[in-house]
Amino acid sequence: MSAVTASGAGNAALLDQFRRLSEKEQHEHILSLLELVEVHELRSLYNRIRVLLSFDILSQLPVELSAMVLSYLDARLLCAVARCCHNWRTTANRDELW
Repeated sequence: MSAVTASGAGNAALLDQFRRLSEKEQHEHILSLLELVEVHELRSLYNRIRVLLSFDILSQLPVELSAMVLSYLDARLLCAVARCCHNWRTTANRDELW
C-alpha cells in the first residue's frame, strides 16, 4: 500500500470517528485544532467558511415574491439594494417597484 493510499485511509477513518462524536465533542475538537493553526491559515479557513455560511434568501424566492418584499423599501433603499448583486438589481428594476 502506498503512503498516499494509507494516508487517505487514515483520513477516512479519522473522519468516521469524528462523525460518531457528539456535537459538543466535535465542537471541542474543532476548537482544539483551530488553536494549533497559524493565523494565515485561519484567514484562509475564515474565507472558505464565510462562503459556506452565506445565504441569499431574496434570490431563493420567486421573482414576484422578491419584488413584493422590495416594494416595502423607499427609493433610496431600493437603489442601495440594486447595487448588491445582479439578481437583486434585476428584481429592484422591475417597473412595478417604481
